[in-house]
Amino acid sequence: LYNDSFFDLHSLETLNLRNNQISVIFKDTFQSLKRLNILDLGGNKINNFREGAFTGLESLANIYLDRNRLGKIEIQSFAKLSATLKVLDLQSNMIRYLTEQTTSPFTNLSKLEDLKLDAQQPYGITLVPGTLFSGLSSLKQLSLTNNHISRFRSHTFDDLSSLEYLTLDNSCVGVKPLPPGIF
Repeated sequence: LYNDSFFDLHSLETLNLRNNQISVIFKDTFQSLKRLNILDLGGNKINNFREGAFTGLESLANIYLDRNRLGKIEIQSFAKLSATLKVLDLQSNMIRYLTEQTTSPFTNLSKLEDLKLDAQQPYGITLVPGTLFSGLSSLKQLSLTNNHISRFRSHTFDDLSSLEYLTLDNSCVGVKPLPPGIF
C-alpha cells in the first residue's frame, strides 16, 4: 500500500483489506481517508508500520490487525489514532515480551475501549510487563485468551478503572497464585 493508493476516496468510512498478503504499511498511505471509521487489515503479513502510516485517519474508531506478523507494538505505532481509537484487535500476531519494559505501547490510547491480545504466536504472551496496560483508563474489554502467561505483577491492571470484561481463559501456565491487590 503506497501513499497514493486511496487518494480519491475522501468519503470512505469502512475499508476492508483482509487477507490480501499485505506486508508493510508505508507513510501517509491513508492520508486522504479522514472519514474512515473502520480499517480491517486482518489476515495479512504485516510485520511493521512505517512511521506516519496512520496519518490522516482522523475518525478511525476500529482497527483490526489480527492474524498478521506483528512482533512488537511501539508507543508511536498508534499515536496518530489516540483521539478516536476505541477497538484495537491484535489477536494471533507474534507479540511477545522478554523483559519488563518501562513504557506501555498503549499509553496514548486513553479512549480505547476494547483490546484483543489473544493467541499470540508461537508461544503466547508469556511475560506481561507490569506497565503494559498503563494509560488505558477507558478500556472496558481486555482479552488475553490462549496465551501462556507465567505471572502477573500486582499493578498490571491498576490503570484499568473502567474494565468490565476480562478474559483470561486458557492463558496461564499451570496454577499460579495471583498477587494480592491485582484487581
